[in-house]
Amino acid sequence: MGMCIILRIPPCIMWVQKQNQRAGKEDDFIMIKMRKLERLLFPCPEVDSYDDAAFPQVSDDDFMVMEQEFCEESSLVHIFPFVRETEDGRGYVDLYVLDPMLYPEGYRRFVICDGYSLSETEEAVFLEYISGDFLCLDGEQMHSLNEKIFRQFPSWHYFDYSSECVRDALKHMYFVSHCSGAREILYKADLYGIASNLDEIPSYNMIGSNPESIIGYDMPIKLLRILNQLDMTSKLFAEESIIQCRNVYSEYSGYIGKKLPSGGQWNYLEALYNNGGVFAGHEFIRTLYERLSLTGATCFLNEYEKFLKLRDEISDIRKMKIPKPWDVPDVVEKLEKVRECRTGNEGVDSLFGERKKRNGFEYIGRRYAVSMPGSSLDICKEAIAQGNCVMDYIDDHASGNTTILFVRRVNEPERSFVTMEVKDRVIAQVYGRFNSLPKKEVYEFLKEYARARRLLYDPYQLIKRDMEFYCDKELWEYAEEFRKKNYLAME
Repeated sequence: MGMCIILRIPPCIMWVQKQNQRAGKEDDFIMIKMRKLERLLFPCPEVDSYDDAAFPQVSDDDFMVMEQEFCEESSLVHIFPFVRETEDGRGYVDLYVLDPMLYPEGYRRFVICDGYSLSETEEAVFLEYISGDFLCLDGEQMHSLNEKIFRQFPSWHYFDYSSECVRDALKHMYFVSHCSGAREILYKADLYGIASNLDEIPSYNMIGSNPESIIGYDMPIKLLRILNQLDMTSKLFAEESIIQCRNVYSEYSGYIGKKLPSGGQWNYLEALYNNGGVFAGHEFIRTLYERLSLTGATCFLNEYEKFLKLRDEISDIRKMKIPKPWDVPDVVEKLEKVRECRTGNEGVDSLFGERKKRNGFEYIGRRYAVSMPGSSLDICKEAIAQGNCVMDYIDDHASGNTTILFVRRVNEPERSFVTMEVKDRVIAQVYGRFNSLPKKEVYEFLKEYARARRLLYDPYQLIKRDMEFYCDKELWEYAEEFRKKNYLAME
């Protein structure tokens, strides 16, 4: 009759508390003790990584390739993973570590196999290697490894890791391959980020049977999936931020919907929560929330706050659409310039208005029209829509040193199309969006416009300066032909 040993562990030990850890060796000691306890709670058979009969090693050719790569950077640790099968078709991951400190042994081997853990000593060495600096696979090799893991081990819930996340991939392979407790459960629940950083969480339940009971703090599974995302997991590293995340989710879960919010969206919800439900003086704005789905960066949220305050401050633009994240810094810069211009010179817009009243530059053709800005804000809107530097011309236009004009399609008079400068009765610059050259038909219209308004117009000069960056054969042929026909008259 066999002997049954029942191990009783006080319940207080099951919930691992780490709030009072200090950095350094004490942390390492605590982590080692925790792993010992986890191994005791979840025992499983151990693999012998040097049992070549059970787990054949790679070929001599593979060893030669590894040695060649190691020789190219022989001062660094190299890790080479292979997905292989035993004679009876059982899959395993064969890992080779080439470490200059192992001389003269040459290498160290670890086998990751379904249902087996490494020995306690080997596991400690393995985890030490993958937590340090080492060279591994490039992008193509990592993609190949991922594909093999997906095929060979579907039960591992493996993630498509990038080459920058090799240590996370190796950690995932190891802890999900055998009965390892909390990490195994988290990996198999597709909570890769949380599982990989479990040691950073101030407390977790070692014997929890699901993610919610492991992490605790009444965190629902959807909130854990939100915090599992890149750059979000760190919010679980302190008890204060964990509690805040739970409260934010409780307050604003109705706004989130089915799709997981990005880091930018979550930071927006946190900003609302921390400021009594308002952000830059506004309650929840659905459009802003949707815009932030495109980014996880906090800096965009700061720029949006500036934009909303400027929009409230400048009455002319209170209905201005909320820009996309990558456009908002430029929009904010231009709006700040309008504010600065108006603050430093309250009469600048009256000068714009006077110029527009007595101007002789506006014109309407069959397809296109030319109009003059009526305020500094008109130039700001043009600069935002066109992505150009026309804001630099506000003072010169107001004083009459130069003239800024907008070319519009007749059927879309409010939509930005082409920006033009006229200086000393000469059409000096003509540009489309992002300072691109307009189409030939625009230049043909400008010929008509210049004749009607008695301006000098030389498309050859306007086009030539940008032809090294923009080569349109039809446009260049038009400029050349115009130059040949009109050269003497223009001179």
